[in-house]
Amino acid sequence: MAHTYTKHQLLRMERKVLFALNFNLSYCPPLHLLLLLASVARCSATLVWMARYLLELSLLEGQCVVFLPVQLAGAALCLARQVLQECPTPEGEAAWCLASSIHVG
Repeated sequence: MAHTYTKHQLLRMERKVLFALNFNLSYCPPLHLLLLLASVARCSATLVWMARYLLELSLLEGQCVVFLPVQLAGAALCLARQVLQECPTPEGEAAWCLASSIHVG
């Protein structure tokens, strides 16, 4: 911003934004969504740990910032299933439906 605004002006605008949102700020991290999807899909503990590991690896990649948390969680779970060569179950299909409904809104 190259000293375009003063500190007071920035704080005043931040206060306006927070009041407009009624201080309703929240963020659901990918790990919480991963655990939710894994519980719906009734995944094995090995699969969940592999997905958690893959999700942590995504933190090291700057390109992953553009993806939504539910996309990262779903991708980690899908990749873990591929790596461990586990077949999808009916519960797993329900988890993908849940993930897509969260993603679509």
